[in-house]
Amino acid sequence: IDRLVPGYFARAGGDKKTGYDGRAHSGGRAFTTRWDSAAEFGTCGAENVSVQGAGSVTLPTTTVEATKLAMPTISPAPLQEMPPMGDARVVFDGDAQTYCYWDASSAGATSANGYQGSATVQIDLGGLMQVDSLVWDFVSSTYSADVIEVLGSVDGSAWSTIASKGTLGTQLTAAETLAADAQARYVRFVYRRVFSGGSGYVYLAELTVNGRPLEGDIVAHPDVARAATFQGGTVRWKSTNPAGTAVSVAVRASVNGGQTWTAWQTVANGGSITQLANGADLSNAQLDVRATLTTSALGQTPTLEWLEVTVTRGDIPGTVAEWTGAGASTTCANCHEPHGGDEAALMAEKSTVVCTRCHQAAYGGTYFGAAEATASVHDAVTCTGCHGSHGTRSGSTGAFAYLLEDDRRDACFSCHPEVKTAFDAPVSVAAEWGRHDVYAVDQHETGSRIRCGNCHSVHAETGLVDPDDVDRTFALYRDDPTSIPTGEVVVYASRDTLIEGTAGQETFNFGSASTATLTQSNALLLYFDLSGIPAGATIQHAALVLWATSSPSGGYTVAPAARAWQEGTGTGQANNASIDGATWYEWRYGDNAWTGDVAGGDWAAAGGDAGTPSATNSFASSNTSLNVTEIVRALRQGTNNGVIVRGSSASSSFATYLREYGTVQYRPKLRITYQTGPATRQVLDDLAFCLKCHDGTMPMGLSGQSLTWIANAYAARPHGAAQGLGPESRTNSTDRGGGGLKAPYTYGMDPLPCTTCHDPHGSSLPFHLKEVVNGRDMTGLGAWGYANVIPPAMGMASPPSTGWFCGACHIYPTSHNREGSSGCSPCHGHTGSRGG
Repeated sequence: IDRLVPGYFARAGGDKKTGYDGRAHSGGRAFTTRWDSAAEFGTCGAENVSVQGAGSVTLPTTTVEATKLAMPTISPAPLQEMPPMGDARVVFDGDAQTYCYWDASSAGATSANGYQGSATVQIDLGGLMQVDSLVWDFVSSTYSADVIEVLGSVDGSAWSTIASKGTLGTQLTAAETLAADAQARYVRFVYRRVFSGGSGYVYLAELTVNGRPLEGDIVAHPDVARAATFQGGTVRWKSTNPAGTAVSVAVRASVNGGQTWTAWQTVANGGSITQLANGADLSNAQLDVRATLTTSALGQTPTLEWLEVTVTRGDIPGTVAEWTGAGASTTCANCHEPHGGDEAALMAEKSTVVCTRCHQAAYGGTYFGAAEATASVHDAVTCTGCHGSHGTRSGSTGAFAYLLEDDRRDACFSCHPEVKTAFDAPVSVAAEWGRHDVYAVDQHETGSRIRCGNCHSVHAETGLVDPDDVDRTFALYRDDPTSIPTGEVVVYASRDTLIEGTAGQETFNFGSASTATLTQSNALLLYFDLSGIPAGATIQHAALVLWATSSPSGGYTVAPAARAWQEGTGTGQANNASIDGATWYEWRYGDNAWTGDVAGGDWAAAGGDAGTPSATNSFASSNTSLNVTEIVRALRQGTNNGVIVRGSSASSSFATYLREYGTVQYRPKLRITYQTGPATRQVLDDLAFCLKCHDGTMPMGLSGQSLTWIANAYAARPHGAAQGLGPESRTNSTDRGGGGLKAPYTYGMDPLPCTTCHDPHGSSLPFHLKEVVNGRDMTGLGAWGYANVIPPAMGMASPPSTGWFCGACHIYPTSHNREGSSGCSPCHGHTGSRGG
């Protein structure tokens, strides 16, 4: 031994022989999932354990909040429950900014009773529970009660006092906690207050009952899916059962990703799993194990200490690093140097070097999760950073699949706390249906089924797998649109004139007119000098802006002019040598007829020689801006004769300003965004990734009750493949001056990544919307979201809404500000028109 590490044996810990025996490195093919702590059995936050039926569990101490239980009864009805969809559970969601409230009058305070008011909240805990303590939280001490009395009942009819605190006339602090010692299924909180002169409020934000639930069902969901066959399995548990109590366990199984299930079948302690046939394919298998706890007639309760599920698999196809020696004594030297060395734990070399002697298969090659760590997103993490080669946690009897040191999800969370925070973010009932439910307790409520492994693999190069085939890494990249160098130029018309086809005005010129009314019987000629666009630049987006003098009707069509034309100086009189401009008959004065001139003929011939391509504005939402990107590209690449605009229908009537109008910003213009070079970085194509599910179909083994189909809808939106109208897009006169986009975003840029707006792991906002976007905080007082509200007594009549979120990137026109309560969602979303 050439090295002595003080405290080595104490620090290493663990039963090496027991841990090694039966694990992967000893040749065994059994994997065990075990739940043996309050956190693992808890109602809130365990990935593979959920609560069924009444919503109660046992073990040893847990917290039950109203949001996870039957809807509370509130009397008298509060003035407001937030959000206003009438679900009182939303109030009790772990977020002190959601609340219900009463004023003096609604609480029954009158001069006759000395302005004493009261309110009651009664909660059904879902099952008999040993109540140890009670917690309540008011918005602030200003809005608290004077006295709180807590009553408990086993049957909902006979009540006794569990705890009380306070004196009438003296307000309690905002947050209060009281110890308790009682068994109850129903808990009633009674609030009393003397309102000063009949004014004031009580804002109740949170209620929590802490204790040990005494009866109910626990359903565990072991992760049994493997690219292998089922060769047997057992279920074991340890419980303490006083007389008259019982713990029974049943199993059900699915081999098609949860689409169909077998019936529940009761198993004996240590008994075999028979709901999966020997040799069954485990690729899309799911297993549910249900423990039912029954309380005695005398109120005695059982205690479930741990629950363990072991499954033995067959060979995984391909070459797998499995030991084949006669016993452990023949294999230890593969990893260890018995006489010591420079590495800890007597390792022959660093763990990654030793492990990859056998685990050399590339991802997707030989078995699920093959360890090619040196080419993965976790290449800097040693194997022992996540795995215990002996199959057990150091100093513990717990065992986890894949020789992990912890539960799969929690092993990831230990290095990625921000992901855990996102999954744990409290949301309202409305938002609960629009997130990825990786916690089994949430999956039980929503009917969804998804695990971290459906999207991720620690051994994949990008950290992502293809949800359609989890044995393949997902590595599709595209340009980051915010890294593409861009510029913008606003080009005002340098020539314009109306050519009139109305009888008697066919020879009139309007080259010096300041306004014009466009119909189907006339046309508007516009010329824009495009020389300000740098040579070599690529046009990303171009919008034609024509400001209306009054509300338009019908619509107009724009196309390139096929030949040159003269503006002229007329204001609506017959053309002559002095005026020398374009009319309905000719492109300038004299014998200069339009090509194929036929009096009163087709506008493409007699009215300006319009070419292709074209774009039509139908005045959806009275917009005056039109996407003319393809037209401007054609003008720049070919001959620029300007454009010709004509009413697109018999009902078209569009009164617009021309370049001679006194106010510059109302004159016709092109707003052009162009690209000056290639992107400087690439990002994973998360749109293609997300559409693996959000294209209307779910991959095998997945289900999502709240799946939203966004594929084609997103492509038809400005955030997707379509291009928006840009700023200055409406006829409202007070909107002139337009809106815009905040850096680094520009009109016409490539489709945005989904993660621009969404956090795929979750947030306190609905539909995974990110809590911080482009530097703007979306959470907390004054921010938008179903779970975040503002008490009226705090100075705002209603909370900001979607406009606050969109305002992180959008600059609103002066009278189109949607950062307040009206929001953007009444008009905008993933579905609808290309204009947005």
